[in-house]
Amino acid sequence: MEGIKVDNVLFPKELIMDGDTLVGYTMDYFPNSINMFDRFARVKEVDVNDIFEATKKVSKVLKELHENGIVLQDFTFDNILINGNGDIRISDIDGCCYNGNHSPFISVIMSNYHKMLGVSPRINENLDRQSLFLSMLCSIYDMLVLSMKQYVIYSERIKTLGDMKDLFGNLIKSSLTDIPYLGEILTEDHYIIDRDIQKKYIRG
Repeated sequence: MEGIKVDNVLFPKELIMDGDTLVGYTMDYFPNSINMFDRFARVKEVDVNDIFEATKKVSKVLKELHENGIVLQDFTFDNILINGNGDIRISDIDGCCYNGNHSPFISVIMSNYHKMLGVSPRINENLDRQSLFLSMLCSIYDMLVLSMKQYVIYSERIKTLGDMKDLFGNLIKSSLTDIPYLGEILTEDHYIIDRDIQKKYIRG
C-alpha cells in the first residue's frame, strides 16, 4: 500500500521486524482521542445524532479506501478514533485485504454475525459496509443487535432507524444483503439515549 494516501487513515509508517517476521508497525499519533465505541457507548447519555454524524464521516473515508482497493475486514468502532472536535481517524488496518492478499481475521462483530447465519464471510467491500452498520447499532444499543426484537427497541423511537428497518431485516436473514455507504442514507435525527433507561428497555 506504499504510496496510497487517504485522509483520516493512520497507515503504517515503519515496520517492526524480527528477522523475516513482521511483529508490528508504527503509525502517527492522534492526540486527545479515544475509540468511537468508548466515546459513544461508555457514557451515561448521548445524542444519537452525534453517532450518526461520526458514522457519516467514517463512511466517507471507507468509500475512499475502497476506491483505492483496500477492504479493511477487521473494522468496527473499536478501530476508529475520534477526538473532542469530532475528527476521526481509521486505525489498525493491518487486518486488511489489498491486491489479492487477505488477512485471516475479520472483526468479532462480523464473526458473530456469520456464526448466527451459519455461513462463511465473503471478503469484499460489502463486508466493511455491513460491519459499519452493525458497529453503529452496537454503539447505540450497547450490544450486538442481531434480531428484530432487539432492533425495534429504538427503531420505534428513532425515525432514522425506523427508516432502515427493512434493510436491517434483510441483513439478519442473508449475508448477501448489500448495505449502502451509510453517509448516503443517514439523516439528522436527535434522540437522547440514557444508558440507565436503556437497561430497562433491554431487560424488557
